[in-house]
Amino acid sequence: MKKVTIAIIVLMVLVFTVTVGNVMAHDGSVGYSSNWNWWGFLNNLVSQYSAKQPANFVEETYSEDKTHVSVTSGQELNIDEQQMVDLVNAERVERGLNPLKVDMRLVKLARTKARDMIVNNYFDHQSPTLGSPFDQMRAVGIDYAHAGENLAESSTVERAHAGLMNSPGHRANILHDRYTHIGIGVVDGAPYGKMFVQHFIQVWE
Repeated sequence: MKKVTIAIIVLMVLVFTVTVGNVMAHDGSVGYSSNWNWWGFLNNLVSQYSAKQPANFVEETYSEDKTHVSVTSGQELNIDEQQMVDLVNAERVERGLNPLKVDMRLVKLARTKARDMIVNNYFDHQSPTLGSPFDQMRAVGIDYAHAGENLAESSTVERAHAGLMNSPGHRANILHDRYTHIGIGVVDGAPYGKMFVQHFIQVWE
């Protein structure tokens, strides 16, 4: 049984090795890349997938309208969302970066995305019903200079945050020096406990 388990792990690693590393153009932007945290993936596999990490998705793009948009700083976060905001900002402050301000518009979008993934049984940046996270933002009139999304699925906030910080692409989003605002949605009911969505933007100045 032990040999079979090891063989399965090796096979899965080989499959991901073949499929990872693609870079594609997206709407004329810089694009997005697929990165995988191998050590984190194997750790999660051994720990019965207590936390699952997707490929990182980052888009740097510019909207045509450069008008500054006023941003709502709300306090209507649930306990898990507030805890994750605090963890993200603690990482940033520790490295001399400005803490991110909460934008409740992004929070609502992140919650919607998290619920959508649970209801429609998928785990991806591209939603079959909502489109990309950037489609979501544009649909509600959010204007941004840069934007990004992180996804995680885990039983606790701490495990989700640790998994994201151990993945180079997700960590880059969390510590991006251009981002100014964040919205986090945490929804219960995912296969591994909670679904986490982080939306980041840099607003025009």
